[in-house]
Amino acid sequence: MIAVIMSTSHEHIKELFNTVLVRPPSREFPRCVSTHPLRNTVDLNLALRQHEDYVNALQEEGIEVKKLPSLDGFPDSVFIQDTALIRAPSRKALISRFGEPSRRGEEASIRISLKSSVSLL
Repeated sequence: MIAVIMSTSHEHIKELFNTVLVRPPSREFPRCVSTHPLRNTVDLNLALRQHEDYVNALQEEGIEVKKLPSLDGFPDSVFIQDTALIRAPSRKALISRFGEPSRRGEEASIRISLKSSVSLL
C-alpha cells in the first residue's frame, strides 16, 4: 500500500478511497499466519513503528484514517482489510468469514465498528 501511495498521484488515490480503517498489531502479532521464511523473527516494536508510518502516509495523502484498537487474541487482526468489503456509493458492507481458525472472530469487532455507518450484508 505505501509503495502505491508513493508512486501514484494524490488525485488517483482519492479516487480509490477516502476513508480507511486501521488497527495496530496486537501483542500476538509475532504469531501471525505466515509462510515467510523469517516469520519467527518478527519484531513487534518495529511492526508498531511501521504501522504508525503507514498511518502517517495515508493521512499525508488526505485520507481519513479511523483507528481501531488492537485486537488481543487475534495475531493477524492488523490485516483489517481482509475483514470486510465496503461499496462506498451504496454504503453496504460484506463481512468476511475466515477459513483460518486463528482469524475466526475478528469479523465481530468489524461488524460492531461498521454497524452505525453502513448496511451489513
